[in-house]
Amino acid sequence: MITIGFISFLFLKATLSSFAQKKWVLLFLSTIYIFGFFIISTIMVNKEGRYFLPVSCFMVITLALYIREIKRKDLVVAVLIVTILLGFKGLFTFRDNHYCGNKKDSVLTLVNYLKSKGITACFSNDCMLTWQIIFYSSETVAARIPFQADRYPKFHRIVDSVFNNGGSVAIVGLKEYMPKKVTTPIKTLSDFYIIENPTSDEVKSSFP
Repeated sequence: MITIGFISFLFLKATLSSFAQKKWVLLFLSTIYIFGFFIISTIMVNKEGRYFLPVSCFMVITLALYIREIKRKDLVVAVLIVTILLGFKGLFTFRDNHYCGNKKDSVLTLVNYLKSKGITACFSNDCMLTWQIIFYSSETVAARIPFQADRYPKFHRIVDSVFNNGGSVAIVGLKEYMPKKVTTPIKTLSDFYIIENPTSDEVKSSFP
C-alpha cells in the first residue's frame, strides 16, 4: 500500500505541475484518490486499519480544500475545535491501552532465559514478540517472524544462518498458541512457550 501511495503522489505531483493555475485539479484528484482507495480496499485480503495510512495525507489535503470553499469560517473553527477535543478525549481514554499484552518484564525473563542457555537466535511465532525480543535484548538476541522477507531482513538472515550452521536456536511464542504436534519438549516460562533446539521439520513447518 505504501507503493500505491507513493505512485499516486508522483502522479498527483506531475498533474499539478501542468495545471498549477486550476485550483479544482488538486481537489478533484485527492477526492478521487480517496474514493478509489476505499474501493480497492474492499478486495484486499488483509483489511487491517494500518493499510489505510497512505490515504491519510490525501484526506488532509482534501479536507483543507473543502474547508477553503466554506464561507462561514466561524462554523469551520467550531467544527475543528470539537474535533480536536474529541481527539484529546480519545487519547485520554486509551492512556492505559497496550497493543501487545506482553510486558517488558516478562519479555526480559524470556530473553535472560535464552541467554542462559546460550541461545542468541530464535524463531518467533508472534510478529510483535519478535521485535520485543530484539529491542529488549539490545539486539543481542536475534529473532525472526514466520514469513519471508521481513521489513528489516538483517535479523531474519542471522537466525537462518545460526540454524543452518547447526547453532543453538529456539522456537518461542505466546502460550495460548502453543503448537501441539512437536516431538521436542516444550517449556513454558511466564507468558511464553519455548522449544529449545527444535528439529529441522519443526522449524520448516512454520518458518519456510
